Amino acid sequence: MIRKDDSTGIFLDCETSGRYLQIVGGLAWPFGERPGYLIVVAEDFWEDRTLGARPLNIIAERESPDMDDIVRHYRELSGLLSVGPWVSDPENRGMLRYCQQKNPQFSLYPAPYFDDPRNLEYYFQLFRTLTKEERKVLHFNNHEMIRGYLNGLPPEEFSKPAKEHPPAAALGYAITYLDQNKPVKQRKSHRRRDGMVC
Repeated sequence: MIRKDDSTGIFLDCETSGRYLQIVGGLAWPFGERPGYLIVVAEDFWEDRTLGARPLNIIAERESPDMDDIVRHYRELSGLLSVGPWVSDPENRGMLRYCQQKNPQFSLYPAPYFDDPRNLEYYFQLFRTLTKEERKVLHFNNHEMIRGYLNGLPPEEFSKPAKEHPPAAALGYAITYLDQNKPVKQRKSHRRRDGMVC
């Protein structure tokens, strides 16, 4: 379980004592026979000085072709991991409206480049940059579903819109948002107080 400390804005993992600056969810709608996909990426509070960057960690993933399941996963992950914001393609109005009718708190922000027909090319370039062996910023943390999907995607698919490949789209939405929205770390002590409740 992860909770946000409202006094500092830091996200605290109650099980591992990990600390995060941002926790962002990427949501991609089902496409044809391909199920929808949700992924959660957390940006570490501490910068890795050898990388010159804060590590990004995939901390959850869910997949389903069923819209009711997507609403349920959204609610579950939002509560358990304090996800915010969720980024996606907000122009799929039919699916968005269905989800909002099921859950009035269902809210999505437009993902960077969600409407670019060649956005998958950019997302894959970012994947490669963040997963270079000599400078690995993005960590999959045993989430093998997304790793397997990305490794198995043929290069000829890269020129297609990301929405045709929901796992790649969801991860692309989340990490591009994090890449473009880097918070400034506060210069104050962030030691956990005895009264902090997870």
